[in-house]
Amino acid sequence: MCSAMNIGQLITTLIPLALLVFWAWMFADMRRSDDLPGCFISLRRGRDPRSDWTAMFVILSLVTAMMYYTEVYRSRL
Repeated sequence: MCSAMNIGQLITTLIPLALLVFWAWMFADMRRSDDLPGCFISLRRGRDPRSDWTAMFVILSLVTAMMYYTEVYRSRL
């Protein structure tokens, strides 16, 4: 019974860790990219896509990371 509890704790630790790694990976890729499309929500009316994407990464976190992956990162592969 004790080992089942440890596996459950391990899983509940690994899932948020994996999501955090994914977010950091997409954020780092966005910061390195020179050719960013307009963000799905623009705070600067499209004049500075990097600032828009950065703001959305901070505000919406994982949702923005998933949007960035589907809209930008995956299209470059």
